[in-house]
Amino acid sequence: MTIRIYGPSLLQLWIVLLLIAPKMTQAQTTPNPSLNQPILFGRDIAPVLVANCIECHDDTRKRGGLSMMTPAKLTTGGETGPVIQPGKPDESLLVRHIRGDEQPQMPNGRRPLADNTIETIAQWVSAGAKLDDGQSASSPIASLAWTPERMTRDRLARLSTDDRLKTETAELARIMAGIRPTQSEDDAKTIATSDHFATVGVTDSTLRKSLLGSLEKA
Repeated sequence: MTIRIYGPSLLQLWIVLLLIAPKMTQAQTTPNPSLNQPILFGRDIAPVLVANCIECHDDTRKRGGLSMMTPAKLTTGGETGPVIQPGKPDESLLVRHIRGDEQPQMPNGRRPLADNTIETIAQWVSAGAKLDDGQSASSPIASLAWTPERMTRDRLARLSTDDRLKTETAELARIMAGIRPTQSEDDAKTIATSDHFATVGVTDSTLRKSLLGSLEKA
């Protein structure tokens, strides 16, 4: 997402232009997907491993003989053998350690993972601990993890139109509060959005609609 801020103009209006990638705008025409979304390694598992596990389980430190640098190495396991038993989360050491069923609870010395994150990993193991289509087991897990930007786009694309607009409006209000804290309440009341743009500070509803329409055509 690229954010450009212009203002004040001759009309003393602040305009924030949100250039939103096509995948974000698809939420307007794509039906709401089922809540039972398939678990994706790149989106749901790899980012958690990169953020919480690889620091201690890379090829250098390899604590417990376990490296998580690639899916192949993660599957191989460490000194106690494989840490993943595909289809059997309750017997998988990876799941048991992050749950705290085996000590020390992982990640060691850090705050435990959120319950929903643990459950997602358990469900991934239960479903066979599979990689996503096109992913290689020899690739670094860090390279398979989705970027924050891609995750944001995916999350927005799975929202309903109303929920997406509410999310975008709330984020825009937060940004403007950092730019003009003394006028944050007034700014929040004047936010209006279209498919690709948003205006802030335009109090006249007719002018807002006309401005957004012109920007979309341009």
